Amino acid sequence: MKKILSFMLIFILALSLGTISFAKNSANRLENSKFTIVDIKEPVGNPNAKYIFIDENMKNHTSTGISIMGASREVYDHSYYIVGSKTLKDYNVGPIKNRIFLISVARGQTVFLEEEKSVSGTVTYSGTVEAEIKRVINLNFTSSISGTYTRTWKKGVSFEGPDSSSPYNSRDFYGAIDYDLYNVKVDRYDVYKIYNGNIDTEKTVTYYNSSKYINNVKKPKGIQYSLDYNRD
Repeated sequence: MKKILSFMLIFILALSLGTISFAKNSANRLENSKFTIVDIKEPVGNPNAKYIFIDENMKNHTSTGISIMGASREVYDHSYYIVGSKTLKDYNVGPIKNRIFLISVARGQTVFLEEEKSVSGTVTYSGTVEAEIKRVINLNFTSSISGTYTRTWKKGVSFEGPDSSSPYNSRDFYGAIDYDLYNVKVDRYDVYKIYNGNIDTEKTVTYYNSSKYINNVKKPKGIQYSLDYNRD
């Protein structure tokens, strides 16, 4: 996935950036320039994420039966959501957001970032989705309940300019957020405590409740790209 250098992404970047204000020289234009996607980093999600909640409509729900120890009761305790499955629909769907300038490097040179820089993006949804379902998808995708992913470039990271044989004399590096598009199935389960009479057995039983399908969820990822051009 990280090796996919989408022509469409490059085209979108070229259209959306228009004329860029380069470091120390806002007069430079994109004429005779070249975009390259350097790399893509994705959030490390939690595939086993579980969001636990209490359904107020089920708080007093019980069922009764007979066990070898006498009357048996199952008393509702809590519910939880998990991501049952997710399907990748498309890569690099955009929009490209939160672009930041990283550094400018001359041809044949290597320079180091003088300060830490970062860019952030958030899982986005199409239409109305209940909060509990958003939270479990956010955790699954990013390990963050808010669904926020941050890519950081540490101080001291090196960047190389165009090769000495390149027709371009400068290279600017940028960071940004792009998105991949998913359909997600979220499963709900209900957990009951088991009692024998009034004695808590300290055991539980879990029942499948239902599934919901959340389409067109955008998962953020951090991209780094460069622009080669001729500085006046």
